[in-house]
Amino acid sequence: MLDYRIQETQDYLQFEDLFKSSDLEFHLDESGLQPEGSLGGFACLGPEGEILAGAVITQRDGYFILNDIAVREDLRGQGLGQVLLEKSLDKIRDLGGQSVYITAKAPGFFKKYDFVFLSPEETPDIFSCLDCNRYEEDCFPEFMMRDL
Repeated sequence: MLDYRIQETQDYLQFEDLFKSSDLEFHLDESGLQPEGSLGGFACLGPEGEILAGAVITQRDGYFILNDIAVREDLRGQGLGQVLLEKSLDKIRDLGGQSVYITAKAPGFFKKYDFVFLSPEETPDIFSCLDCNRYEEDCFPEFMMRDL
């Protein structure tokens, strides 16, 4: 059985290697410390304090966003993503959120947890994907949302 603990965190920078190795964007706001609208997140830490997985929540224009969620590649399929997703959704509910939005590079994972696909036209203007030069060139995220 995998030995880990979940810790709430405001330290976004600790996730840089994990998120980049998972081919996620890693954008910082003007502070250089976190993404725009960061509300914090959750780190899944191993016995020596090493990062096994992480999730970060943001809010933009009143919309709650699961900004990033990733599990180390060698640990995928062991339930860490589900634990982080549940913690993140609980926090969004606690903050008064009634729905959450994502750009998913692994949409099958989110579909298992009742996220639904959105067309670009249905997607609120809260993601930079549609303006990115990589969009539909070498990056094909799915826009998804879930009511809470």
